[in-house]
Parts: sequence; structure tokens; C-alpha cells
Amino acid sequence: PTLVGFVASANDGRLSAGLSAAMIFPVLMLAGLMTLKKARNTG
Repeated sequence: PTLVGFVASANDGRLSAGLSAAMIFPVLMLAGLMTLKKARNTG
């Protein structure tokens, strides 16, 4: 909810922008965690 509010208020109160960010954020977080896990296993 906090992420949605921050992004929506940064985009002139457009809630659709906040909801889009809320859908994209978990995907980016999982991709980052998988990258870190792979880097930790190889090095």
C-alpha cells in the first residue's frame, strides 16, 4: 500500500500508475533475489 501511494502521488494522484508499480515491484524483487543467489553460488 505504501508503494502504491508514493507512486500515485508522484504521478499527480493517478492510482493506475501506483497499481502498475505494485504489480511490477514483486517481479523485480524476485529477479534481483535470483540474481544474487546465482552470484553467491558461483563466487
